[in-house]
Amino acid sequence: MRNYLVLLLIISLFFAACTRVPAERPPDFSLSLYWDTGSLPPKYRYEYVIAIGPGNQGQLVYQAGYDTADESLRRVSDFTLADERLDELYTYLNEQGVFTTRWKIGRKLIGGSNTSLIVTAFAREYRLPSLVEFSDEQRTLARETIEGVATFVPESIWTEMDAFQEAYEQSSD
Repeated sequence: MRNYLVLLLIISLFFAACTRVPAERPPDFSLSLYWDTGSLPPKYRYEYVIAIGPGNQGQLVYQAGYDTADESLRRVSDFTLADERLDELYTYLNEQGVFTTRWKIGRKLIGGSNTSLIVTAFAREYRLPSLVEFSDEQRTLARETIEGVATFVPESIWTEMDAFQEAYEQSSD
C-alpha cells in the first residue's frame, strides 16, 4: 500500500510539472489575435488583427466593412511595447491559463463575433478557438483573455480606429 501511495505521489508531481509554464517570458513569445463583429450590416461591421512579437514590435490592422480588397477601408498602426509590458502580457496570458487550459468546444453561437488567439512560446503554439465555439463555462474566461490582450495596444491607436470607424459609418449612410 505504501509503495502505491509513493508511486501515485510521483505520478502526480510529474503531471503537475508538465502543466506548469515558466514564469519568465521566453524569447520566442509572440501572439496573433483576430477579432470581428460577427454578422452586422456592412456599415457597422469591422475586424482587426493584433500581432505582437517576437520582440517588442506590435501591429494593429483594422478593417472596416466586409470588402477586404478595398485598401481605403484598412488602417495599419505599428507600436512598440517595452520589455516590462511584454512581461506583463506574458504573465497575464499565463495567469489566464492560455498555456495550460484544455479548451472545451461547446455549442456554436450564430452571428456572434469571431475570434482567434494564437500564442507562440517555448517553440510551441497555443490556440484559443473562436468565442462562438467555446463551452458556456469557458466562454467568459476566453472573452476576458481576448479583451485583456487588446488593452496592450496603445489607447491612442484605439481612439484613431474609433474615429475611422465612425467616419466610415457616416459615409455609408
